[in-house]
Amino acid sequence: MAAITAISFESDGIRIVSGHHASGAFVPERALTLAESELDAFLANDRSRSYLVAISPADTLYETVTIPPVEAKLTALVARNEAARNHPELQEFSCAVQVIGDLPVEGRTIRRVACCLVPHDDIQPILEPFIRHNKIVQTMVAAPFALATLLRGLEDGGNGTLLCAFDGGVTKTLFLAEDGAVVFARSIASAAYGWDLFDRQNVTMTLDYCFQTLRMRPERVIALNMPQEDDPEGPPPRMTALSAIPGIVADAELLQHYLVPLALATLPVQASGNLLPAAYSMQIAQQGVLRQAKRGCLVVLALLLVLVGLRGLSIRELRQDIAVLKRQEASLAVIHDAHQEARRQRDADQPLIAAMNAILAPPDIPRFLVAFERVRKSGATITAIQAARDKDTVLLNVTGTTSSDSYAAAQREFETVLSSLQQLSGLVVTGRQLDLGTRVFTVGATYKP
Repeated sequence: MAAITAISFESDGIRIVSGHHASGAFVPERALTLAESELDAFLANDRSRSYLVAISPADTLYETVTIPPVEAKLTALVARNEAARNHPELQEFSCAVQVIGDLPVEGRTIRRVACCLVPHDDIQPILEPFIRHNKIVQTMVAAPFALATLLRGLEDGGNGTLLCAFDGGVTKTLFLAEDGAVVFARSIASAAYGWDLFDRQNVTMTLDYCFQTLRMRPERVIALNMPQEDDPEGPPPRMTALSAIPGIVADAELLQHYLVPLALATLPVQASGNLLPAAYSMQIAQQGVLRQAKRGCLVVLALLLVLVGLRGLSIRELRQDIAVLKRQEASLAVIHDAHQEARRQRDADQPLIAAMNAILAPPDIPRFLVAFERVRKSGATITAIQAARDKDTVLLNVTGTTSSDSYAAAQREFETVLSSLQQLSGLVVTGRQLDLGTRVFTVGATYKP
């Protein structure tokens, strides 16, 4: 729940109200009145960052201008240019506008706009304490603009032409509102709170001025902070007390003395009613961008710190692994020496192992005879097989006869036996011979399983 601090610069002091919105209404939590010399100390110790400010400079001008019915976003700019053309004596000033309405005049439509003109020379001294203490003025409006928002509490919603009277104690503020827009305002000196005869005479003169000069006749006089109904037996003019003030939860005494800051905190003022100089608003916007950028940089910095921390943990674990490997390095020399000694022992035992293998693994003649059973004869007859061992090889000499009478058939039978022998694994034919006269053949081979 965001806190709201509204400050009103009035003739008898600076009135400040702080509070918050709850259930659609503004609930004040603190109200105080300061002298102008105490504002710096207040801003130095106050925890609020932004403020709503209402002002009532003596040089404020109120004027109603007519402009073409332009787009809503251009109304403030066109009205300001028209007001500047009417008052060339104003060099730098702020202009707050309120649209009264569009009227048909001689076959065309014009837009009536109420303007409030405040020279920057009157605004700058008010902004200086906030600038010194790095506080932000979010909105600055004329006090009658803030008070005019209270007219929505009337039965007719504040429509029509009304003369509003605000009792500020030693100063009374009178302003003319047309359909909620302030078209004229004046401040008069007073003795104290309440509407005495002198004050009522000033109200009467203001009514005459509205009729004779402005050509506007107020329908009634609204007393914004009168604690009780007007005495019908009292001196004229008759004043109607504003009985209902929607959106504010406060007692009668608080409403009487702090009505301007309360009204300012109740309803946000549109940008068209803001009196802040464009240069100040631009600077505040730039500061906002810089604050956002600063927050972004802090987030990035925090992420970088997290990454650095994670990297530091990884480096620490790596260093621990390196330390373990260094401790293991001392035992590697012992392992290497043991390995070399084992290799030398193996090399020394290798001849003995080879000899043992030669003895224990001689060529296997029975295995050859088993394999020889798979040899295809195709009519030939094996008459003799001579086998002898030679180290790891079996020397073979196979003798046989063919049964065919023709030479060609005998040759085929011999080739069949020879091809079948060559298919035996480990057998290499070293010689072959076929005697066609006797039909006897001989095959020499080596067998190394």
